[in-house]
Amino acid sequence: MTLYETPADLAHEQKLAAYLEDHWRADLHKLPIRYNIDFMATKNGKPIAVIEFKRRALSMSPPTYPTIFLSTHKLNAGISWITNWRIPFLFIVQDNTNAYFQYRYDPTHDLDIVISGRTDRNNDQDIEPTVHIPTTRFKRISP
Repeated sequence: MTLYETPADLAHEQKLAAYLEDHWRADLHKLPIRYNIDFMATKNGKPIAVIEFKRRALSMSPPTYPTIFLSTHKLNAGISWITNWRIPFLFIVQDNTNAYFQYRYDPTHDLDIVISGRTDRNNDQDIEPTVHIPTTRFKRISP
């Protein structure tokens, strides 16, 4: 399996972690890749959320697209934390203005599953089942 996480990606993750630690007064812990989720946030040593982070070359406000997609594999990893441990799953998107937007998964939300993904890397593993989350479900969390 090809991994596309670059040093620049990790630097952006660290900026997000620093922002959220300050904003939430919490600690963010980068999770090993085998967890399929980027971070766990804790307060006083107790988990308060698991977080998947993506940077997107688009605008969230106003939205370039009506939805933002996320791999069902990533969503299922987040749902397992909710199901097994009652820890919320958050999907955070950084847009082309460097603002952060958060979606908190809710099983009552009706999300469409579509086969989609990236085609620019010529990797057939980039096309997979994805959920399309309406941009209206995201809340801006950065100034």
